[in-house]
Formats: sequence, C-alpha cells, structure tokens
Amino acid sequence: MMINNNVYKDYRDNILVDKDNPVLAFKANRDRYFKNGKQDIYAGLAHLGSINSEDAITWNLIRSLSLSKDFSSLEDLLGLKLPNPKILLWTLSFDDESNGLQYLVGSTIREIDGKHKGQITEPDIVIESDSYFIVFECKLGETNKFPNHLWESATNSNGPKTREKDYFKDKLFTGNSGYDSDSYQLFRMVF
Repeated sequence: MMINNNVYKDYRDNILVDKDNPVLAFKANRDRYFKNGKQDIYAGLAHLGSINSEDAITWNLIRSLSLSKDFSSLEDLLGLKLPNPKILLWTLSFDDESNGLQYLVGSTIREIDGKHKGQITEPDIVIESDSYFIVFECKLGETNKFPNHLWESATNSNGPKTREKDYFKDKLFTGNSGYDSDSYQLFRMVF
C-alpha cells in the first residue's frame, strides 16, 4: 500500500532483493520522514519506501550484483576491474567479507567528521578491491541540470559550516576553495 502514490507504507515493497536484511532494516528505522509541515502525511515512514529513494535504488543495484557475485556491469561502467571487492552500503557491511572494512571506514570517518554534534556523513557505497578504493555518493537529479541544490544547508543546521574549518585545515582544496565551492561541497557529502 502506498500513500499518495509516492511512499510505500512498508519500505520492503520498494526493495527487489534481500528485503529482510538487517542492514536494510537498520537504515529504514533510522532514516524516516518526520513532521515538518511539508510532508506530514509520510511522518514515520521510511525514506527507503519513497518511489524516488536513492537508497532503494542503491540497495537494489549493489545488493543484486553482490548476490550474483558478478560485478562486470559495474566494472564496464567504471572502466576498471574490481578483483575481490568488499562492499559497504552507508558504511555498513551486509556480508562477512566486508566486516573489517566497515570498522576501518567508520573509524576514519569519525576522525574526520565525528567531532561535531549531529549525524556524521555516510558515503552511499564504498568498494575496496585488490586494486582500488572507491567511494560513491549517489544523488538523483535532472538531466542537464547542475545539482547545486544539494549543498543548500538546512536553516536549523550549522554543521556543514562548522565542519568547513576541519576540512580546510590541511589545504585539501586549492583554487576552488571555500564553503560554497563545488569541490568542498562534493567532499562534504562524502567525508
């Protein structure tokens, strides 16, 4: 059952594979709609239940590839070979092969972003193979439209601005730098 043809009451109706995985249940329980005057009708429902959920698309794609143990389509898309991939979704391991990676990535992110109040960043997909370490931030957008709306900070949050000082302390961004720069905002979404 859906509300307004937009959000499934049970997020699992929006999931194609491994619907009862504990990682998916954790994500659904943590990331929910809340009353904010704009989407009150969905309050309490999981974001994963939205027909526009980037996380549902991410899960359906990556978990399908993982279960089939065939990453050739992703390798073709990236133009890279990914021997022995270990994969995290939202910094969480959904199989025994990636458990160690979960703790390594988690401790690294806490070092960079964990000093400040509020939720810390979580890359959507992390892949470590014998040859590469790849981090993805998945965003839905519109064709031929630059996604600058992604860096608009919520009016009740000063977290991104506060974190800017930590991110720039090692002069990670030269030339295109500062809070409003594209490079900083993309970096902020990942780390």
